[in-house]
Amino acid sequence: MSISGNTSHKSNCPSTLTRMLSEMCSLFEKLTFLLFCRYSILAPNVIPPGFVDGKVASEKVLAALNLGDQYRLGHTKVFFKAGILGQLEEMRDDRLSAILSNFQARIRGYLIRKNYKQLQDRR
Repeated sequence: MSISGNTSHKSNCPSTLTRMLSEMCSLFEKLTFLLFCRYSILAPNVIPPGFVDGKVASEKVLAALNLGDQYRLGHTKVFFKAGILGQLEEMRDDRLSAILSNFQARIRGYLIRKNYKQLQDRR
């Protein structure tokens, strides 16, 4: 068995191809489509309800975020340049904070109105 035959066999392994793609494009961080779905909160209107295909959904979310050439889509993973995943995480945290504070404000308003109505009924 020759060395070149052995080398071509190694380059067909998925992990080797992933590593080669990462090194060639300077893409350091990667997520599977299933794990990337947590960032769909950044573009909630892009994905229709009940949508299942992870690759297409990830592609739509990334297109809506206007990241340019900061990412690449593979067959099963999304590859990011260094630091982009951290930015996405900060954007997600900000979005979740806004959603939760809005929810908290609505609940407080409801409880205050309910309490006020009970006080009015007692008079």
